[in-house]
Amino acid sequence: MPRAFFVRLAILSLCAAVAGCGFHLRGAAALPFQSILITSRSPLGLELARNIAAASNAKVVTAGDADAVFDLIGEQRDKVIVSLDTTGQPREYQLRYRVSYDVRNPKGGLYIAPNTLTLRREITFNNQVLAAEYQDQLLYQDMQTDAVQQILRRMQASKLHTPDA
Repeated sequence: MPRAFFVRLAILSLCAAVAGCGFHLRGAAALPFQSILITSRSPLGLELARNIAAASNAKVVTAGDADAVFDLIGEQRDKVIVSLDTTGQPREYQLRYRVSYDVRNPKGGLYIAPNTLTLRREITFNNQVLAAEYQDQLLYQDMQTDAVQQILRRMQASKLHTPDA
């Protein structure tokens, strides 16, 4: 009997600890606008549109009246040598992905002023060229997904700033 009591007590304590830790699923993003026009048809723009449509209160419109407009100002990918081996061959690279954007309303107010996100990943050099190119593509795709999530979180935290008249 005492053993069953301690087992139940342990299970009850574990349930209370998990319930009290504050963990919950992310849920839908509460954006400060009801509709958004994404002007870019780049892979980043398409992924952002999919994420907004699937996981937020806003809907993505293709034209017409939108409460907000997402403009992709620029997107840049770089590959920089970080270190060399004793023979002077590249040993380590850093991939950089830079995205510049803004979110505004059609009347000139800004939700997010022109902003730049820079993401970096470091990789070791692989002598197999095709494998290295595939690895680069996967890392750039991962950085793009990261950038979309960061942009979505920044949209969620933004407020409309109207221009001074």
